[in-house]
Amino acid sequence: MLNNLLAHYSEQKNMVIENEFGAASVDGGLVNLKYDRVFELNNGCICCSLGEELYAVLRDIAQLSTPPDNVFIEASGMADPGALASVFIFETISEYFTVKAVIGVVDAVLFEDSLAEVAEAGRQLAIADLILLNKEAMVTKDYIHSLVQKIKHINPLSMVFPTNYGNFTEELLEKDFTRNSQLLTYKETLPHEHSNVKSIKLDFKDAIFDLGRLRSILTVSLFLHYHQIYRIKGFVHISESKRLQLVQSVGQQLSISPVTQEEEQAPFLVVIGKGLTRKGIEKLFAKGLDHETTSQSSDIKQSMTNPEQ
Repeated sequence: MLNNLLAHYSEQKNMVIENEFGAASVDGGLVNLKYDRVFELNNGCICCSLGEELYAVLRDIAQLSTPPDNVFIEASGMADPGALASVFIFETISEYFTVKAVIGVVDAVLFEDSLAEVAEAGRQLAIADLILLNKEAMVTKDYIHSLVQKIKHINPLSMVFPTNYGNFTEELLEKDFTRNSQLLTYKETLPHEHSNVKSIKLDFKDAIFDLGRLRSILTVSLFLHYHQIYRIKGFVHISESKRLQLVQSVGQQLSISPVTQEEEQAPFLVVIGKGLTRKGIEKLFAKGLDHETTSQSSDIKQSMTNPEQ
């Protein structure tokens, strides 16, 4: 998949950051020569023990006289991508880098076993914007359909693309995943019975939030429960502004910012995590409401209530 990306952007200046979990490099030698430079981070997880080294590499790239057009980061299969993606929310990093997409690759043959046995698998699904469901040809069409549904149960924010050999279409790369436009067509679904990773959607039709209060309660909650709350994304209204606000979190990092090109849509949030309950999530966000400008609590309760996922 990485080689396919490099081939697609071969006319541009590309750099690659490779992360091996062991001390010896394997993946770095498998990357085709369609890049300007490869940075290899070995003997640790890119989002844990190598955090300082990753910062140093990003700083070096940002200070180049001729910066690259693209930087591709391939984390180890044991990485928590939420911690990795959260690096790019920091102002010192976001000033120089914009995350175009988080791409996950799912093995269609081993997916269900991996999801049941490896905790990182659920986190990686929860963070991904685009999920390539690889080895499509090795299973039946009905099974691929069922896997797509299971992945969408876990992460309704994602786009799932069945494929072989890590291939993708040019149309996929042209999509703007920063806004997740597919959220507008998100539908409530039944529980995913094979995984304790789940998604919960909250509608905020009549809800107005206090920005300071919302930021405070989410910051504390993510600090305490980031191993349980993998991702938050959606839109809300706040009392301090008439503009719709984009709320998103990865790991312990939270961002609340005005929507630059506002679309006609009702405000809502999707929360993805492990062992979540609708009652607990509703109670959490209720603490951030601006009660002076919000409708009666009964109306808010009704707007936040949907069938349990």
